[in-house]
Amino acid sequence: MSHPVNVQSASGSATAATASSGVTLGDLIVQALTRHSASEAFVAGDRRLTYAQVRDLVSQYRTALARRGVGLGVGVTMLSPNMPESWIVQAATYLLGGRFTGLQALASVEDHIVVCADAQASVLVVTAPLEEHGR
Repeated sequence: MSHPVNVQSASGSATAATASSGVTLGDLIVQALTRHSASEAFVAGDRRLTYAQVRDLVSQYRTALARRGVGLGVGVTMLSPNMPESWIVQAATYLLGGRFTGLQALASVEDHIVVCADAQASVLVVTAPLEEHGR
């Protein structure tokens, strides 16, 4: 069901627009990863990932997260520097119906513990560069 919304333009006039046509964030992720398969999705230093490669990685992370009990409403937190996997784990979590909270890589261990508790995280994903901090 679509819900019309009034949208104000810079000039102040209102126009009718559709806020949602039943499309979810998961739908948008899958569409983007499928539609642009051969194009580059991420460039991180010398590392380049196409949308098809990202789609495969999202699938692998979905499987790994599902094995750890991630599903509808389950909280996932991630400690990672800015890298493609930060988005990939987030997308995999959303596709499973979970909740995602990213952790600030420069924050203290105590801050991370508070955020994980507040987010009611069941799973903590830590990338290799921050493995010691994640322990």
